[in-house]
Amino acid sequence: MSNISENSIFYWLPHLQRLGVPTPETVLIKAEQPFNHGSGPDPELNRVTELVAEAAAKLGYPVFLRSDETSNKHEWTNSCYVENRGQIPSHLWSIYEMIQMSFGIGLHGWAVREFLSLEYKFKAFQGMPVAREFRGFVKDGEVQCIHPYWPPASIDQAHHAEPLPEDWQTRLKELSNIGEDRKAVDALLEQVAKGFYGTGYWSVDVCKTVDGRWLVTDMATGNQSYHWGTCPHAPPEMLKHYGDPEAVK
Repeated sequence: MSNISENSIFYWLPHLQRLGVPTPETVLIKAEQPFNHGSGPDPELNRVTELVAEAAAKLGYPVFLRSDETSNKHEWTNSCYVENRGQIPSHLWSIYEMIQMSFGIGLHGWAVREFLSLEYKFKAFQGMPVAREFRGFVKDGEVQCIHPYWPPASIDQAHHAEPLPEDWQTRLKELSNIGEDRKAVDALLEQVAKGFYGTGYWSVDVCKTVDGRWLVTDMATGNQSYHWGTCPHAPPEMLKHYGDPEAVK
């Protein structure tokens, strides 16, 4: 538990806060032991549930729940989106189970975050709002590139609880057009790039709230982050593995 991955929110969030980079209000909860995979009592799940409930009472429901490295947002209504206290144990378990099944990695802790009202035009997967979000890559103190967070292929090829609107591609294109917001996004990414100069290569996820604020919501090491394969800065294996990010049926 002592070695924190650079991809962990316990690593990068405190640094962003020291730099004064705008981020959502967040409560961090350290893990003490794994959850119990058996059918008996689970002291760790009970302990974390109580701490998440305390944080949610402070922040106000709904809240956004994640582990230190992922949120399982594709299972939105059963994982990261928490509307009341009764949902906390099952949503914690949903995220934890996904981590163990998909990644098999350790868990340093949990983050309870204020729920951000974002500009979105439709919902996908399990009711998740597809919002105005972008991913930038920063390296050596400079912004390398910026992409929409949601490639069309990631929406097109996924399972959805309800049918997508017929014009979802048009709506996604509108969300993905950075337009006049480019200056604000560049300024935010440049602040991160300079603050993390000398500490490696990073992906930085940013989003726009309905009241016009831009915030950093996630970071990870650049060489372990999804990068649009058609970008000249992406490693060749990205396109080979994930295909054309804009390809739809």
